[in-house]
Amino acid sequence: SLSLSLSLSLSLSLSLSQYCYGVQHAGGFGANGGSSANGVSCIDQWLGGLEWDVITVNFGLHDCDPGGDSAAYASNLETILTKARGASSKLIFVTTTPFHRYKNYSYPCVLRFNDAAKQVVKKLNAQPLLTSGTNRSVDVLDLFESVEDFCGTFLRALHT
Repeated sequence: SLSLSLSLSLSLSLSLSQYCYGVQHAGGFGANGGSSANGVSCIDQWLGGLEWDVITVNFGLHDCDPGGDSAAYASNLETILTKARGASSKLIFVTTTPFHRYKNYSYPCVLRFNDAAKQVVKKLNAQPLLTSGTNRSVDVLDLFESVEDFCGTFLRALHT
């Protein structure tokens, strides 16, 4: 599997690959992926012209700096997911999780960007991509909701 993300590649990709999907981690870029603009610049290099079993993608937090542009983020994410979708039989977008104060990033911005990402996934899934008779859809792993379901919404209160 390949994990393309800002933080998943650093701390979670091995666990995601080994425990959630039962496959060995085969790649990644071993550093913070940064913003989605960086992802657009690097996606071809990261994919390496290979066919991946599973690709997880997470961008958003670093786009959500003060004044973050959700339209530019959505456009960048669509480019990244479109290319990754063509290189994997299983593509999963992972939402940005709740966070305790991080730099100047705002919680409402993360909610807005997660919503924008889900709209991009919905748009891509409305455009079937058939490869070997299989539709290559994009799944969403909503870690934001999972964390709030498990931990509660107390982090929201810290940002209001």
